[in-house]
Amino acid sequence: MITLEQHIEELRAELRCCVMTRHERAEAESELAAAMQQQRADDREFDKAFATEIRGRGG
Repeated sequence: MITLEQHIEELRAELRCCVMTRHERAEAESELAAAMQQQRADDREFDKAFATEIRGRGG
């Protein structure tokens, strides 16, 4: 299983280098947008958990 970050990079590479139909390109762009949105949500959740952990240590 690949990480979300790897998936995003593979989609970016695919969009840069592959010949696609308009439909395939639209699907790849949509998948990339969804993956990036998920990454941002994961990052926010991590930041929130990290901040909670730091506050719990008196920081």
